[in-house]
Amino acid sequence: MSESAVADTGPILHLTKIGQESLFSIFGKIFISEQIKAELEEYNIFGNISVIMDNNLVVEIVNRQEIDEEKKILSRFKIHQSDLSVAVLARRILPEIVLIDELELRKGLETQGYTVIGSLGILFRAFKHGRLTKSELRISIDQLFNDDTIYLSKSLRNHVYRMLDELIAETL
Repeated sequence: MSESAVADTGPILHLTKIGQESLFSIFGKIFISEQIKAELEEYNIFGNISVIMDNNLVVEIVNRQEIDEEKKILSRFKIHQSDLSVAVLARRILPEIVLIDELELRKGLETQGYTVIGSLGILFRAFKHGRLTKSELRISIDQLFNDDTIYLSKSLRNHVYRMLDELIAETL
């Protein structure tokens, strides 16, 4: 059975920008809040991702009270309102994976025991599922590092390319 995931705007936006939005179909169901849906609509990508995911994209209502409660739980982290809605859904749904690129939200959810992956993790997972070839994986990673809507440090870039080389060597 495919894994369920709760998603933030970042991974959906970034993978769409590099033409890899179809990779979200490796997850059984993806849950997003109405707040994340609104952000995806602002970027004009909600319609496309909802077609790709079909009935496997579920939009959930997250109310102000739930967000305020989550803000108290994650008070030591600087997390935006819409990102807090992702934390609410994670607590409510208990997915196998939470899809996040935002560092503070990642830290907050990891301290609570959630498995968190971002855009890079989705690309590697897609490769392991046979959805990307080695060359497609490398091209996608290059495109992601050149995308101006995501910040990825030089040290992370070096680490990712070492991981990519090791992964490719393992599959030879």
